[in-house]
Amino acid sequence: MLGSGEERHLPLYQGAAFVPRVRALRGLMVEAQLEPGVQDPFRAWVQSRRDVVLHLLIRARERGEIRPDADLDLAVDQMFGVFWYRLLVGHLSWIRKQLQPTSARCSMA
Repeated sequence: MLGSGEERHLPLYQGAAFVPRVRALRGLMVEAQLEPGVQDPFRAWVQSRRDVVLHLLIRARERGEIRPDADLDLAVDQMFGVFWYRLLVGHLSWIRKQLQPTSARCSMA
């Protein structure tokens, strides 16, 4: 299952630490758009996070939980698209119950 222990990272985005982390990520995104010196380090950091998700999806595919022909790069794009959109716009809650249907749809990609 995709959640075979990887969910241990979720507390970083919950509870009292959530709001400062959201503000920091929003600020970094803004700076990466405005300051050329921030773009490459920020892009490298985002890529490191994408690599983790891609690795999890590859492992899930190896376990037969994801179709062999699934476009994993597209699935990562979809997951990060939802993440950044919700983080930047702030129009929906980050409550786990509300994210589960979204993550389920992404895993079907």
